[in-house]
Amino acid sequence: MKSTSNFTEGIFRYRKREGVEYAESQLFDGIRGVAHAFITRRCTVNGVDLPRFTFSSREGDSPEIVAESWRRLSEAFEIPADRFISLRQVHGTKIIVPEDVGRKGNPPVFQGDGLATALRGVALSIRTADCVPLLLFDPRRCVVAAIHAGWRGTAAGIAKASVDLIVSRFGSDPGDLMALLGPAVGPCCYEVDGPVIDAFKNHERLTDIMIDGCDGKARLDLEGANAVQLVGAGLDPARIDRAGICTACTTTHFFSHRKEGKKTGRQLNFIMLY
Repeated sequence: MKSTSNFTEGIFRYRKREGVEYAESQLFDGIRGVAHAFITRRCTVNGVDLPRFTFSSREGDSPEIVAESWRRLSEAFEIPADRFISLRQVHGTKIIVPEDVGRKGNPPVFQGDGLATALRGVALSIRTADCVPLLLFDPRRCVVAAIHAGWRGTAAGIAKASVDLIVSRFGSDPGDLMALLGPAVGPCCYEVDGPVIDAFKNHERLTDIMIDGCDGKARLDLEGANAVQLVGAGLDPARIDRAGICTACTTTHFFSHRKEGKKTGRQLNFIMLY
């Protein structure tokens, strides 16, 4: 996947903790008080990959498999399971601030497509299998956010909405924010048709994020569309790291709804202040 602008790219790396494989950005290197990870589908036990390492049962995986995935993640990162906050994602633009609405469940689950907080010790998490996982961090105000950006949410402006919320709720300056756009389906594999094309027709810099194809179809750079929104919301392009990893091209590491169909699993992405 190639960048459509001068955003930082290529500084993601793969690592393992207690057998759990994840990708992380080096953009946060040297910054204390924040942790993040884009968990892959691979978890190794005694040198052998688990057959399923997934964080959602909505696609047909048993609750036992999902619970075991959560347990291994919690142990690997030394974060109690009840400190993860999750979403029932609905492909919209609603962003939840947990300290404003209280916490319910174990782990807490809200309905929406974004989470933002200044609380320490809670991991904001979203699940993806082609959609863009967007993690935001304000090192000055000590605020983090985790955003799920599918094509509907992206077309509706969820990246800009997340910045606007952080600015209004926490007093952040957009120029202070740092953004990580994790592994997602790339324009190499994301062919879209009329309804999606129409949803993006008013998007800023449309020619940079959508390539015309044949038979009325086009290829969409979903990651790039969110990056463009972030810059439009006031972020410095040098503080936006695009993973440039296509999930459909790398199904050895990531689940892909586009490549594998509806029954594929979901990987977890999280950010936390500590």
